[in-house]
Formats: sequence, C-alpha cells, structure tokens
Amino acid sequence: MKIYAIILAGGSGSRMNISIPKQLLCIAGKPVIIHSAEIFNNHPEIDGLFCISNHEFLIETKQLFQKYKIGKLIDIFPGGNTRQESSFIAVNIPFIKNEDIILLHDAARPFISPDMISSLISEVKNYGCAGTYINSTDTAAIVNDGIIIDVPERKTVFLTQTPQAFKTEIIRQCHAMALKENFQATDDAGLALKYGCTIKTVPGNINNFKITNNGDI
Repeated sequence: MKIYAIILAGGSGSRMNISIPKQLLCIAGKPVIIHSAEIFNNHPEIDGLFCISNHEFLIETKQLFQKYKIGKLIDIFPGGNTRQESSFIAVNIPFIKNEDIILLHDAARPFISPDMISSLISEVKNYGCAGTYINSTDTAAIVNDGIIIDVPERKTVFLTQTPQAFKTEIIRQCHAMALKENFQATDDAGLALKYGCTIKTVPGNINNFKITNNGDI
C-alpha cells in the first residue's frame, strides 16, 4: 500500500477577476500551490505527489514544481471543466492502485499542516474515508427561496476543509456511481457520503481557509 497526495489545481480564478489561476499567485514569496506542495513533499508518510492542473497553465505548473524542487512529484494531468471532473481524473490515475490511499487537496488552501496529514492517514486506514473539518463559529440557517426553514444547532455544524483522504477503491466506486447517475457534489466527502460511506472527521484549522476572493490574498 502506498499513500499519495493529489493537489487539485484546475480552477481559473474567475471569481477574483484575474488573468492567472489563484493557485499561481504569490504569497510570502512563493506561489500558493507550492506552499501545500512542500508540506506534502516533506511529509514522511507521503510516497508520491500528483497534480491536476488547469489545462491552460499546465506548462507553468510543471515549471513551478521543478523550480521549487518538489521531488515527490510523479506527474501532472490536465483537469476537467468542474472540480468534480478534475477529482474524477485524480482518483482514476492509472498509476495508483486500488489498495492505495489518496489525499485530495484544494490548491487554493496553502496553510495545511503536517499534523493534519498524519491524522487523516491514521483515520482513513480505519474508516476508509476521512476529512478535515472545523466548528462553525456562526449560527447557520437552512434557506429555501429566500426563506429560513431551519436553524440547526451550532454545535452540530462544521465547515469542510481539505485535505480529504480515501481508500482508492472506495472513492473510485463512488465517482463511478456519481457519473452513472449524473450526481454532482461540492466535495469528495459529500460524494462518498451520498453512496453510504462513513466519513471520519479530523480537526482542521481556522487558518486553513480557501483563497476565494481578492481580500483573501
């Protein structure tokens, strides 16, 4: 069994109205994507690293991984038109075997930690699926057509982060069923939950936010 990290970097940065994907913007002297790539690269339990890139910036992404000497990088593949399409490509990389474990991570989250990765790997071995989550500090509301229909207890509401970890055979089967049924999820844990999987939670961190808008930079 091998453990692989896959960075999903297929986004275009359209919500930020910029000419390059947000994962290629620089913060603290290096591109956003490289921050998390270095954490995976230096983690002793990660055997290899893949990247699913925006197809228009495939060459630039490869050059960045070379420049910053991400030695565990195995290959980079062009992504799809949606996150789920890119994730489907990721979980079906032929090099990865069914018995392996994969960690899927959004490139726009540069502030992951080695402890998160270690905890995910430990839990996914027992549960088959695991994800990073943090408590919501705000009260959430369920809204339908502009009308609040429910206010769940805040202690039961958590916010989803990445990485998320899976036994490869499990998440491949879930993606295959989703493709057959044309089911769309906003993340892989949600997709796995749809098809009956148990998702073990691992504590995330408030600093592990996703860069979405210009203010986040």
